[in-house]
Amino acid sequence: MGNIIKETQENKLIFMVLSIILTLIIGFLLTKIVDYLFRKLKKTNKIGFKFLNTLIKGLIVVFMVFKIGSNFKGFKELSGSILMSSSLIIAVLAFAFQKSLEDLIAGFMISLFRPFEVGDRITLINSDITGYVEDITLRHTIIRTFTNSRLIIPNAVMNRETLENSNMIELKSGGFLDVMITFESDIEKAKAIIVNLVQSHPNVIDPKSPLGNDKKSDFVKVYVNKLTLDGINLRTTIWTKDVDTNFDTLSELREEIVKEFRKNEIEIACNAHKIKGNVSVKN
Repeated sequence: MGNIIKETQENKLIFMVLSIILTLIIGFLLTKIVDYLFRKLKKTNKIGFKFLNTLIKGLIVVFMVFKIGSNFKGFKELSGSILMSSSLIIAVLAFAFQKSLEDLIAGFMISLFRPFEVGDRITLINSDITGYVEDITLRHTIIRTFTNSRLIIPNAVMNRETLENSNMIELKSGGFLDVMITFESDIEKAKAIIVNLVQSHPNVIDPKSPLGNDKKSDFVKVYVNKLTLDGINLRTTIWTKDVDTNFDTLSELREEIVKEFRKNEIEIACNAHKIKGNVSVKN
């Protein structure tokens, strides 16, 4: 009789171990299948799908925990008592994890309304943070800064922030190019140099052209933006295919303008100094 009981207990133990192993294998395979399906749909770069992917895998983990727990004798009684006092448990959990729940709900709202996508360049106005959205989880959003560091920002903070999205609707980006020359300089010559350099730059596009490739000869306009005690400020708008290209193009154009101004003896005004050639001369 004792041998039969012992054998029965051993069989139960073997069955329990096999059940746990099988549950872990099924859970692992399900998470891999979910990842594969999202990659197949080519939607993994979308915020909504990233959040949904994480949520589904979270539910799989919860299922695995309950399935494994059901193999233990006291788990059913424990889960039953938890369900009986669910209102109290929910109240306690809501109080204990209110920040996490807030982040979870905020993550759901972000995935639903999609103010940004993975890869978008965004600026958090209130926090003065600019970077690229790299990932979103159930709790937080990861922002990659220009110094290649990672900012881990809770979803609740992201949901409350005022955001500037440089990639929303269309990627085309415009940036001001300002150059201040002295009152003694030839304005028309300075404007002509700027127009020529901007029109000939390969990254600059015509904003009125549907594709931006068909450049008209007069699509660049240079205006006298303001007059100051230091000199005359000339301004034009540089349009490129996206914000990153715009940043690089503005830098290259400023460098070329300085070189051409030196060749043509046009003085750049800067804080009560006149820059002419390679020499800085005080007024």
